[in-house]
Amino acid sequence: TIAFGFAMVNYYSTPIPGIGVSFHNLITDEAQFLANKINQTELQTIVDRIGDFEARIDAPGVADFLGMAIYVVVIILLAATQAISIVVIAYGFIATAVCVLVGPIFVPFFIVPKLEWLFWGWLRCFLQYTFYEVIAAAVVYIIGNLIIGVLTLQGTGNISTLQLIGWFPVLLITFVASIFVLLKVPALTNHIFSGTAGGSSAGI
Repeated sequence: TIAFGFAMVNYYSTPIPGIGVSFHNLITDEAQFLANKINQTELQTIVDRIGDFEARIDAPGVADFLGMAIYVVVIILLAATQAISIVVIAYGFIATAVCVLVGPIFVPFFIVPKLEWLFWGWLRCFLQYTFYEVIAAAVVYIIGNLIIGVLTLQGTGNISTLQLIGWFPVLLITFVASIFVLLKVPALTNHIFSGTAGGSSAGI
């Protein structure tokens, strides 16, 4: 136990002989590999397609109150979906970086009797937030395909106010559902690692 604890401390940031990567990189590199396997360009594709859709929407006249209201709501939903997608992905990287940074403080507790729970608590947290990136990538991939599919149905060319009003229910349901699912990524990750389920739709 002492030798294993010493090895984790000694090779926390130093490549392990025979393996070539450090202790914390064994975890982060695997998660990054899995996230990239799912799709590393999906987020940028979503942002680009939403930006293209926004650019094709014709602004309604000042006197068209219904058209203006729907136009504003759609623009807000599009912007919110882009922003939340980026924030959800960024949160995983930031949380993982924090766990890596404080790791050397908790790793030595592995060999301290009655305080080893500090190490195991940190390790569980580290694993969960590292694979949060994988879960987020999977969710963004699924949501991205849904959004791209809906936006593709609209075709090409400018979108008139009348067309936007007709498409509003579909756009509203799609983007509200997408935002809700993206906000549930932390809860989904926790459910996967804790072995629990249910309650994910409690907010509806």
